[in-house]
Parts: sequence; structure tokens; C-alpha cells
Amino acid sequence: MTFKGKEYNMPQHGFARDLHFSVEKMTDQSIVFSCASTPETRQKYPFDWKLDCIYELEGDMLKASASVTNTSSSDLMYFSIGFHPGFVLPTDEGLAFDDYLLYFNKDHSAKRWKIEGALIGNESSKNTIYDHQVQLSSSLFETDALVFKGLKSDEIIIKNSKTDSRLHFTFHNFPFLGIWTKPGAPYLCLEPWQGIADSIYHNGDFTGKEGILTLDPKNTFQCGYRVGFN
Repeated sequence: MTFKGKEYNMPQHGFARDLHFSVEKMTDQSIVFSCASTPETRQKYPFDWKLDCIYELEGDMLKASASVTNTSSSDLMYFSIGFHPGFVLPTDEGLAFDDYLLYFNKDHSAKRWKIEGALIGNESSKNTIYDHQVQLSSSLFETDALVFKGLKSDEIIIKNSKTDSRLHFTFHNFPFLGIWTKPGAPYLCLEPWQGIADSIYHNGDFTGKEGILTLDPKNTFQCGYRVGFN
């Protein structure tokens, strides 16, 4: 990435996932993990920040959220953040990965965006969401994740066609969504994003990156999701 004429080497999916988080607060029903900028992080990402990741139990729901603070007293901060939760899809007792489907509460149809060498390519010519649903199969992920832009849905339900088990995944105001699994693995990742990988057409300027967010000095941005199990 380039910022103010200087190049920085940003790893795929950003750098926060590789950092050490400390436990800032913990109760019987919640935990807060925190990390902050250092001289080492500024070599990859030239901003001052603090990141809190919060997990809370609320009745039969798990609530996960992130809080990003621009700790600079003077500089505007450019950033992206996203989630990568994975859920095991049971395949015992005669069940298979292909028995599961995804139901989108507000999108009848939508096309995916192709991934080309870890960058975002062109939009597919065919719908991947059809009649509010995506039927899961290993072949669906042979060319990497499903990437969607601008979905109306704020809830995805993972259903099994042979059982009554369901998982409700609720997320609000996320402009991008990724869905991924490693072909042959018994899990699925639902990934709401505030930001997205570079387009194959992008010039690398961080301030002009698609989906980039800005945060004024001493301000905080929050986002998150909820999971309910049945």
C-alpha cells in the first residue's frame, strides 16, 4: 500500500490477526481483548490506534464486537476491519456438507465477485444467491471465497435439510461479506467486512482504496455481529 508517497508492506487480511492481545477485562459473561500500535506496527501501518475485541453472552446469544480508536491527537486515520468467525457443520450421523444451505433474509438474488490472486476481480455473470438461498457444496469454493458487495440482508441462517438445527448470524451495516471454507473441511466461515481486498485495477493508494474508512483523532468506530444457535 502507498500512503503519502511512501510504500508499506501490508500482509493479506491485514496485520492485527498476527498481534498479541492482552485480556483487558473479564467477567462471567464477557471478555475484552486489547492491543495497540507500537513502533513495529507503524512500519506496516503508519497510524496510532487501539483495538478492543469484545465477546459477550446475552441470554442464548453470543455477541462479538470490535472497537477501533484513533489515538492520535492530530492525524486522520484510514483503516479497514472485518471478522472471520468459523462454524463447524456437523457431518456425523449420515450428514454431509452438501446438506447445508444458507438463507439470506433480504436478498432474493446476488452475484459474487471473483478473486484473482488474492485481489478482487470482476463480478460473476451468474447469481450465487438464488431465491434467498445458497446451497453449499465443496465445489462452490474451488476458486476461493464467495465475495458479495452491497447486500441488503442483515441475517444469514445456516440450515440443514435433514435436521431442525439452525444457526442465526446477524450483522448490521456491513458493506461487504465473505463466505469461505477450505474444500473438504467440515466448517464454514461467515465474514462481514468493513473494507475489502484491493481491486485488480487499484493503484495501491491507501486513501483511495475501495471501502476504506476514516476516523478523526480521538474518535472510536464500533461494529459487530451476533450468533444464535438452535
